[in-house]
Amino acid sequence: LATTNLMDNLDEASIRRFDAKIEFGYLTPAQCEKLFTKCAKELSIKPTKRDLDEIKRLACLAPGDFATIMRQHRFNKIKNAKDFIDRLSAEMSIKKGVNSKKMGFLA
Repeated sequence: LATTNLMDNLDEASIRRFDAKIEFGYLTPAQCEKLFTKCAKELSIKPTKRDLDEIKRLACLAPGDFATIMRQHRFNKIKNAKDFIDRLSAEMSIKKGVNSKKMGFLA
């Protein structure tokens, strides 16, 4: 089992050694809203409709981005829904190729 975000850097011989290649796309707006709501509940944060609309506008988010922010919360508390959204936006902005819609092991 292996994962990569650098499929283009693998040679054809190594790619053939994997029996299955699975592509993972970024979260859809509905998936972002659902995961945000779940995390907010865990943090005892009550997002407004405006917060939920804003989270759905963020692109290129993955479950790992939410996990990163949740881990950061242990030493840098999330103050409110806007703070959570701002942190997710910051995670998204440091990604190379943020306009890309694919990640993971691609074939």
